[in-house]
Amino acid sequence: KEKNINIEQSYKMSSKTKKKVLITGSSGFLGQHLLHSLLLSSSSSNNDNDNNDELDIYATYGSLKDFPESVRRAKDNGYRHHLHVDSLDLSNKVGVQDYLQTNGPFDVCLHLAAVSSPRICQQDPDRARALNIPKALFDGLLLQLQQQQPEHLQKPFLLVALSTDQVYDGQNAPYQNNAPTKPLNEYSKSKVDMEQYLMNGVERTNNTQNDRDGTTPSRPLSVVCLRSSIICGKEAPIDSDGAHKTFLHFCASRDAQNTTFYTDECRSVIAVTDVVRILTWFVKQKEEDKQKGTEAEKKEEEVLTSKDDAHRAKRSTNSFEVYNMGGPERVSRWDIAMAVAKQQQFRSTQEWIAAEKASACHDDAAANANAVPSPLDISMDSTALETLVGFSFRGLTEIVNETF
Repeated sequence: KEKNINIEQSYKMSSKTKKKVLITGSSGFLGQHLLHSLLLSSSSSNNDNDNNDELDIYATYGSLKDFPESVRRAKDNGYRHHLHVDSLDLSNKVGVQDYLQTNGPFDVCLHLAAVSSPRICQQDPDRARALNIPKALFDGLLLQLQQQQPEHLQKPFLLVALSTDQVYDGQNAPYQNNAPTKPLNEYSKSKVDMEQYLMNGVERTNNTQNDRDGTTPSRPLSVVCLRSSIICGKEAPIDSDGAHKTFLHFCASRDAQNTTFYTDECRSVIAVTDVVRILTWFVKQKEEDKQKGTEAEKKEEEVLTSKDDAHRAKRSTNSFEVYNMGGPERVSRWDIAMAVAKQQQFRSTQEWIAAEKASACHDDAAANANAVPSPLDISMDSTALETLVGFSFRGLTEIVNETF
């Protein structure tokens, strides 16, 4: 385990309890963008009584050993919140339990960590499942709901987990928010099972709370899974060498070079800045909305209980939700490449080849036999999430212009 790094700025401390946010996978492409944005954000008011937007952020990472030092250097950019950075192997049950016991309880968990390469997942599915379905983390977070101090009981706990558009099989695009899943490879199977494990966890929590006599308070729980399309944008802002580049950057490197881009492999690419904005909304707004609902239900129960002393609340304040998270357009790999070429004013794209992946795989039976099964068109309708967070996601041209 790497040495814990605790970075604190010298701003005036709020008298209110800070919101404790756990971010897994903080050294990845999305994790770095999110961490950077949250740490730069400030309270909406300079009034000490309104500083409840200040965050106490706990960021965990996996194998990127230089990440803590990169964070230390980046803090000079003006990070305004408390930050704790730790190495954490999510497949290590004892290590995860120790981490939660030492640093919890948390108010929010943004679970971004994953083995996201379908090829690596296919080669070592057991390792992939251990990391992509971190049962010790999920179980530990839900267990802490039953061990809360009184001051935490009125603060809903929120868990947002990143899933994937690859849970769909590519046969019925565009996929609606409630579309059934049909994973084709080990990566997408692990994400479907992650969603199911979390849904079962919410149901177990409901049953545990409903089995009580109604006099024992419990902390409300909200779990959200976001089925993300390809996330694109600028390079990672904290340690760009340690996080992967996006498909846009690959396209930008192919000026006048022989390259094949598929025309039938379609996605609903989304800007990393939009994803960060979505996750930030969950951190700062979703909990407040859940709190309002909890308070309203509490008042309703008080009225009912006053009418009937034998009444016991069986209505659960816990929830499980799944949302598609993609941009507004259905675009192919070829579309993306051409958009980059136009923005970058390439000398030539004559060397590029537009091909159908389905035909290429069919013609090369030997290569297809060793290929990782992958859906072709998994474009999605994400209007449900747009409606929830209150803003429209950007299209491909805007994403490309923002990136370069």
